[in-house]
Amino acid sequence: MEREVLNTEMMHIFLDESGTKKDKPTLMAGLLIPSKIYNTFEFVELNRKLQNKEFASLHWTDYTGYPKMRNDILEVLHVFSKYAFFTKFNVINYNANPLDIRKMLYNQDQQTAERMMQMMIYTKIPERILYGLLRYYGKDVYVKSRVFIEHSRRFEDFKLDEKILYTSKLAF
Repeated sequence: MEREVLNTEMMHIFLDESGTKKDKPTLMAGLLIPSKIYNTFEFVELNRKLQNKEFASLHWTDYTGYPKMRNDILEVLHVFSKYAFFTKFNVINYNANPLDIRKMLYNQDQQTAERMMQMMIYTKIPERILYGLLRYYGKDVYVKSRVFIEHSRRFEDFKLDEKILYTSKLAF
């Protein structure tokens, strides 16, 4: 007998990376926002401002104390703080240097070993982030999600969008 799903929840998931081997910390993160929250007036207004480039840069590393940027950041934080209880945030801080050392132990040329290490970072870590965001939703809740991936050459090289779809069909 097939189980009937009692509820379907639509989620928006945003995946981003910050830092490199030389630029610490090296972080990969995901933010899950339920559609019911994402479609509120406040979030729609934030999206409108982002799309119309009405915000100054919202990259924290660019913060200089410029009053317009400070006010924009405060506006975003104010909206998020109202709904923080309903969102999930998952961050993985990883260090690629130990992986660099290990790849020298394999009987492969260094270019192949580097490619394998990068594939592990750019497929397995995002998979773990998504799993962490989506777990604990119970058996009677069907979760649908729209995943937004940062525009990154590394993510595109490893076809992260395709791999996420493939692994999600296997795991969830």
